[in-house]
Amino acid sequence: MVYRRLQQEGQNDNDGPTLGECNKTAIVIAYIVALVLWTAIIFYFRIGFHNPIAIAIIIIPYIIFLSAIYFIPTDDVFCDLRENSFFAIGLVAVLPLITWYSQYYNEDKQRFITISITAVFVSMLALFEFCLPRKYICLLEHVRSILQTIGIVLLIYVIAEFLASIASGQVTNVPGSAPAAASSK
Repeated sequence: MVYRRLQQEGQNDNDGPTLGECNKTAIVIAYIVALVLWTAIIFYFRIGFHNPIAIAIIIIPYIIFLSAIYFIPTDDVFCDLRENSFFAIGLVAVLPLITWYSQYYNEDKQRFITISITAVFVSMLALFEFCLPRKYICLLEHVRSILQTIGIVLLIYVIAEFLASIASGQVTNVPGSAPAAASSK
């Protein structure tokens, strides 16, 4: 937990930021920019409100970012600083899955692949390590959280869109599914 760790370190050696010294205004601005960026992504990729599942997926970042803005001014806010190794392993596991999905996706394949690549790219941006002064660590962790949220939600959307296409019968010849002729008998 970054804030609490920084607060404890600041009390021990008197050279690190305490909880009250983190630039909360910059963090709030980062989340406002994230809200605008997420809205732009929705319009750019034509992510529509075509079904309840899509709506639920689309509003996840809004809920996360707005709750972060709401809770930032309090002194009880904290970040959980964890290793990104599990996240990186997850991304590596998702790449073959997305490649496999794209072979069977019959709708807008270019859009599907573009959203998938964007999701992985944005998620990977969160994995970069920066050597920064302690006073910027809080902001960096929030920016990483924003990038991971956007990337993960885009991946969830792509997978949900693919599964919805399978359920509606628009995707055919997927290994492990019943052949079209056999399923109509």
